[in-house]
Amino acid sequence: MFQVVWQRGFRPLFVLASLFALLAIAAWASMLAFPRLEVSPGIPPHLWHAHEMIYGYTFAVIAGFLLTAVRNWTDSETASPRVLQLLCLSWLTARIAWLAGADFLLWAMLADAAFTLILLGALLRPIVRKRQWRQSAIMGKVLMLGMGNTLFYLALSGAINMDFSWSLQGAIYVIIALILTIARRVFPFFIERGIDGQVKLFNARWLDLSSLIVFVLFFVSELVLNTPFLAHSSAALMGVIVIIRMLGWYDRRIWSTPILWSLHASLGLIALGFFLHSLQGWVSISPFLPLHALAMGGIGTLTASMMARVSIGHTGRNLRQPPTILHLTMVLLIAGCLIRSLAPLAFPNAYMSSLMLASFCWVLGFGLLAFTIVPMLLRARPDGKSG
Repeated sequence: MFQVVWQRGFRPLFVLASLFALLAIAAWASMLAFPRLEVSPGIPPHLWHAHEMIYGYTFAVIAGFLLTAVRNWTDSETASPRVLQLLCLSWLTARIAWLAGADFLLWAMLADAAFTLILLGALLRPIVRKRQWRQSAIMGKVLMLGMGNTLFYLALSGAINMDFSWSLQGAIYVIIALILTIARRVFPFFIERGIDGQVKLFNARWLDLSSLIVFVLFFVSELVLNTPFLAHSSAALMGVIVIIRMLGWYDRRIWSTPILWSLHASLGLIALGFFLHSLQGWVSISPFLPLHALAMGGIGTLTASMMARVSIGHTGRNLRQPPTILHLTMVLLIAGCLIRSLAPLAFPNAYMSSLMLASFCWVLGFGLLAFTIVPMLLRARPDGKSG
C-alpha cells in the first residue's frame, strides 16, 4: 500500500490535505466555542486558522494537482518517490511546528520554505527540459505564494513591519488567479470527458484578455494602490467576467455528475465573492464576507471537486459514474460557504451561530470527501496500471 502512495504526487498530498481540512476547521470551531482552548500556544487563533487554511491546506492541494498536471503537460515525471517523501515531510513538519506554538515558528518557516523550493524544483525541471515557457505564469504564482508565506512569518516574528492581512488576503487573490488560469485550460476538457455525446463550449480571446487585465487592475488597486473605488469597480467587472465564463461552459448534462456541477458552482461562488467585494463600495459590510466567499467557496469547493476528479480519474475509475455521496459532499461545502458569506447580512445578531453552522457543513463535507477518496488514493489502480 505504501509503495502505491508514492507513485504520483496527488496521492499523498490529497490524503494529507483532505484530512487536514476537516481537522483544522474542527479545531477552529472548537476554539470559537471554547475561547480558552489554544491550538497553537502564543499565536492568535485567527492567524493560525487563516495561515493554515491558505498556506497549509490549499498549498498542499495545489502541489498535488500541479505535480500531476505538469507531468501530463510535459509527458515527463515530476517527482520521484524520494522527492515526494521530502515534500510531504516538510509540509507535515510545518503543520506540527504550528501546533507546537510561537516558539517553533522558525522551524515552521524553514519547513514551509523547503516545501515551496522542493515543489518548484520538481515542477520546473520537466518544464525547462521541454521548453514549455507557457507554464511560466503558473510557476510565477506558485513562487508568489511561497514568498507571501515567508513574508507572513517575518511579520509574525516582528522581523519586518507589515500588516498580516497583506500576505493572507494577497494569497487568496493569487490562488483565485491561479484557479482562473487553470480553469481556462482544464475545465472544458473535464466537461468534454465527463459528458456523453458532443459538447459545444464557448471560449473567446477577448474574454481571456479581459479576465487577465481586470484581475491585475483589481489586485493592484486593492493591495498596492489602496484605491477603493477602482478596487470595487474592477471587482464588479471580474464578477461579470466569471459569470460569462460559467455560461460559456454550461451544459445541462453536468448535473448528472457532482465533479462537474461543483466546478461550475465554485465559479459562481468566486463571482459572488467579487460582487460582495464590490458591494462594499455602496453599503457597510464586513470585508470577511467576500473573502470567505472566495476562500470557502471559490477555493474550498473547487479544491474539493478537483481532488475528487483527479482521485477518480487518475486511479483508473469511471469519471462518468463517480460515487453518489459526492453530491452531498459538494452540497454541504456550498451550503457552508453561503452560510458564512451571506447569513451575517441577513441575520447579524446570529453571527456566531452562522460561523458554527458553516464550520459544521465544512467538516462534514470534507469528512465525506476523505471517506470517499482516501481509500482510492491508498490502493492500487483497479486496472492494474501504475499511477
